[in-house]
Amino acid sequence: MTKPLLILLLTLTACGNLGYRWYHGNLPRNKVDIDGVTVTVLDRGNSELDAFDGGDVATETIFIIKGRQIAAIEKFSGCKVNQAEYMQGAPILQARVKC
Repeated sequence: MTKPLLILLLTLTACGNLGYRWYHGNLPRNKVDIDGVTVTVLDRGNSELDAFDGGDVATETIFIIKGRQIAAIEKFSGCKVNQAEYMQGAPILQARVKC
């Protein structure tokens, strides 16, 4: 690996981890079990919820993990997800629900 590429990779990794820790340090974490896998759900209020965890991207597709995250949000909130997108630069699913 070339030195500039290595520096860029390390910089992006460090920035992503700082944002991840800051974002999740401010809201209570709610653990929801889906298919024997724990998904963490955060309620941001105003029908907006976030989810992270829910599988291993090394062994499962993002579609399977996203399905679990949506199911966890719906189970936790008791509402139906009508919009869901991943946060840019972080493995966090941001969703809007309708009750």
